[in-house]
Amino acid sequence: MTVSDSRVSFRIGDPLKTSRPGEHLSELVFVPYPPDRRLCIVTLTVSYQECTNNKRGLLTGFFLTIRPSVKVASWDALRRWAKDVMSASANKAALWLPLSTIISTIGWRIYIH
Repeated sequence: MTVSDSRVSFRIGDPLKTSRPGEHLSELVFVPYPPDRRLCIVTLTVSYQECTNNKRGLLTGFFLTIRPSVKVASWDALRRWAKDVMSASANKAALWLPLSTIISTIGWRIYIH
């Protein structure tokens, strides 16, 4: 993952489970979303890194647990967090729309390289 004030990019080393043979999504690039900073992936990522820098130490993973022994979050923890967020926002029907619909509705620009 590469983070700057103007973009956040995620490199994907191996083909995804859903990749077609011979096709590989190598990088996702997110650019700022000025109309609403609360929906901006770049703003949230930079803010999260600033808040966790003093706890990070030698840890290289992006998501950290908040328990007294700070460590990189496991896949199970990430799954649980996502499930909790979606359950808490069940009354917001927009969150249950397909991702492509959400992205086109709010105008995010995702560049696939």
